[in-house]
Parts: sequence; C-alpha cells; structure tokens
Amino acid sequence: MIVSFGMVDVRDVAEAHVRALERSETDGERILITACPSAWFADIARWLKREFKRYGYGTQICTWECPNWVLKLYAASGVDPQSKAVVGRLGPVIRFDNRKSIRLLDMKYRSVEKAVVEMMHSMIEMGMVKRTKKYKTIETAPVTRDNIFDIIKS
Repeated sequence: MIVSFGMVDVRDVAEAHVRALERSETDGERILITACPSAWFADIARWLKREFKRYGYGTQICTWECPNWVLKLYAASGVDPQSKAVVGRLGPVIRFDNRKSIRLLDMKYRSVEKAVVEMMHSMIEMGMVKRTKKYKTIETAPVTRDNIFDIIKS
C-alpha cells in the first residue's frame, strides 16, 4: 500500500501559533505548517519497528506492505468504511510547500521520524498503548498540556 501524507510535530504547530501571534506581518495570512517531505506509511512502520522492537513491540508493528489491489478489494467489500478513504490516497506523493512558514515565522521543523517515535513514547507513557515488560521510560518527558509551553521555549 503506497500512501503518503503530510505530518508535523505538534510542538512545531504550537510554536508556529505563538510566533504568528507575535509578528504583525502574519496578520491575515494563511500559513501551512507542515514538515517536508511528506511521510509514507511504510516509513512510519519501519521507524516505529526499529525503535520499539527492543521494547517488545516488534511483532505488533507490521512492516509488510499490502498490495494496492488487496486494499481496493477490501474497501469494495464494505467491511471497513474507512478503507475507502485510503483507496483515494493510493499512489502519488503528496507534496506541500512550507517555505512561507519558514520565511514569515522562521520555522525550523523537527524531524518527522523523531516526532513519530516521541509520539509513540508519549502514548505508552500516558497509557494509550499498553506498556510491555521490556519498556523503559525515555529521558525526554512526554508532551502534556502542562508542559507544552516550556518545551516550545526550550
């Protein structure tokens, strides 16, 4: 299954909002906040498996790519209504231009790979993903409502 989509670290989104509020040149502007290039589902699976295999999540993260025709057949079956939305995204690279955010907001985007890995750590820390016996808390604190502005400023 070949699907790409835009991604951005939530900390970059928060930082962009703060910077836009502080700069009059952004008044009335529509500014796309996204990291470039787009991410692929297959890459995300590989990033997660590489990081989390050592914590006992290796068998739970599938890096096998489903052929497009299988997904189309599955979507046509009506078993999973959300699969139809994915079929429309098969194939081409989704491209975004974030130069305006870099120019007006002086954005320096975090690595999408790092953001995905840190997001998964946060999800485990917050109990959204079941913690395995091998999982060890990472040194970086997860992003919460209480610390988001401290993280942005650092």
